[in-house]
Amino acid sequence: MIRFLVLGLLLAPLAQAALVFEQTKVTLEPAKPVDHLDTEFAFKNTGTAAVTVTTITASCGCTVPALEKKDYAAGEKGVLKIRFDVGDRQGPQNRTVTVVTDDGASQTLTLIVNLPLRSFIVPRLLLYRAKDTADKTATITFSQDLPVEITAVTSSDPAFTVTSSVEQAGAVYKLTAHLVNPESATAARATVLVRSRGASGAVSTDSYYLRYEPSAAP
Repeated sequence: MIRFLVLGLLLAPLAQAALVFEQTKVTLEPAKPVDHLDTEFAFKNTGTAAVTVTTITASCGCTVPALEKKDYAAGEKGVLKIRFDVGDRQGPQNRTVTVVTDDGASQTLTLIVNLPLRSFIVPRLLLYRAKDTADKTATITFSQDLPVEITAVTSSDPAFTVTSSVEQAGAVYKLTAHLVNPESATAARATVLVRSRGASGAVSTDSYYLRYEPSAAP
C-alpha cells in the first residue's frame, strides 16, 4: 500500500507557476507634446502554484514600472503599470522592461513610443579649425506647439558664445556661435543647449555641438 502511495505521489503533476502577459509589446503615438505617458501590461498566473515577482528592470531611467504587489496566487490577475517620461525626447523611442519571477522565468516587455518631431537643428556639429575661426551658424526649426519662443541659449564651454536671431517668427531661428579666442592653441568642445517654450507652455531643450581643433588643417 505504501509503495503504491509513493508511486502515486511521484506520478502526480507538480504544481507550477506561469505568469502570462496578455501582450508583450505596446505602441504609443501621442498626437501632441506631453510630459509623460502611461500604459499597462495585464497578466495572469495561469499555473497551479503561487508566483512571486522578484525583480523588474527597465532599460532606461525614463521608463518607470510599478506593480501593486509581488505575490500572485494561481489564477490571479494583475497589471504592471509603466510610466514613460518624455522629457526632451522626440521621434521613435524603444524601451524594454524585464520581469523575473521566483520560478526562474524571465519575460521581456517592449514599449514603443513614436513621439512627434518637435524640432531639428542643422547642422548638429560646427567645427572650427586653424585659419577657419569665423562665426558659424546653425538653424533650429520647430514644427510642433507653435509658436515657439527661444528663452535661453548656453554653451557648456566659455570658449564659445552663442546667440539666437529670428528667421521665421515662432518657428525658425538662426543660432550664431562665436569662438572667443581664435588665437588659442587649446582645443575646445562644447554642447549648446537651446531652451524654448511652446504655445502650450511646455518647456523643452534641444542640443547641438561645437568643436575647435587648432591643430587641424582647414
